[in-house]
Amino acid sequence: MHVGFDATALEFQTTGAGEYQRNLLSALSRLDAGLRVTVYTPKGLGAHVPAALAAHEMPWRPGDSFTRIAFGGLFWQRRWRRDGLDVLHVPFYYLPPGAPARSVITIYDVRFTRLPGSYARPRAAFLRAAVPWSLRRARHIIAISEFTKREVVETLRVPPEKVTVIPLAPRLTFSELDDRGTLATVRARYRLPDHFILCVGTLEPHKNLPRVVEAFARLRQACVAHHLVLAGFDYFGGGAVLDTIARLGLSELVHRIGYVPDEDLPALYNLADLFVYPSLYEGFGIPPLEAMACGTPVVASAGTSIPEVVGPAALLVDPYDVAALADAMVEVLGNEQTAARLRLAGFERVRRFSWEDTARRTVAVYEAVASGRA
Repeated sequence: MHVGFDATALEFQTTGAGEYQRNLLSALSRLDAGLRVTVYTPKGLGAHVPAALAAHEMPWRPGDSFTRIAFGGLFWQRRWRRDGLDVLHVPFYYLPPGAPARSVITIYDVRFTRLPGSYARPRAAFLRAAVPWSLRRARHIIAISEFTKREVVETLRVPPEKVTVIPLAPRLTFSELDDRGTLATVRARYRLPDHFILCVGTLEPHKNLPRVVEAFARLRQACVAHHLVLAGFDYFGGGAVLDTIARLGLSELVHRIGYVPDEDLPALYNLADLFVYPSLYEGFGIPPLEAMACGTPVVASAGTSIPEVVGPAALLVDPYDVAALADAMVEVLGNEQTAARLRLAGFERVRRFSWEDTARRTVAVYEAVASGRA
């Protein structure tokens, strides 16, 4: 079976969708499934494809959404016929116009319908038009959580039998570290304080970071000596975070360290005393699992997919309740028994997820589509 994998939306600095693509491709390359995979990337990113898979660079550069969307259909029609693909997997919300009938699409969430203000208006309008069309046209759909499947079925009126849930996982590189040299190097590289609370994710409205900053201000008033570290690049709406930091006079205590590359993230989690993830909307949410794998206790949102992912291994709070968020943070930082319980529960929770399992279940979808069973 010859599968085409559309990685043409892949960027150098990736968000959650990019992590999904990179990790799934890596796991597919390790499977002995009699599978031939050709990965289509933007110009300059073919070298990032695992050596066991074939790579073909398409005629647009990373970030060139206009060319990819406006002219991608023409290139896909040519590639589909020339390469003789049995299935095309598009892991990024919407199909290119020239996608073949035997296509699989991965959808992460329908936030564009639930929280349209968390996108720039042109982006939200495009998704409202392109995603429903793509889900109707695709032969089968992969949802990354039961929550996302329910959202797709209820909001976009997709038949439930057309959607298969396949969860994500943290990479094996996320684990407890006892390499003091590596930890010291990462601490120095990002000028990290001795004790800090960590948030990892793009600076977007749905990440709820202004409320994290407000809760952190309450901690400081309660004489908690920790600092707050925000890791992730500005994507859309990051100005609200800066405004909140300035309004509360926390510029010296809140550290915005920007995008952190993969090789530094495990050490960053290991150095943190607490990981906070009070997102308003997530289709899955890998960062809490990454933190758990590193032995860092987690406080997370009680909404959307997050309880499904973290189970009993995190303290869950109403993401709109700043006081509850602050109280949960104080409970973990001030009660070693709570922190120890969460660490042990986190290690147990992470064992439920693996990219190898994700890859095997994805191949089963490919086989069903290629054989006409899906």
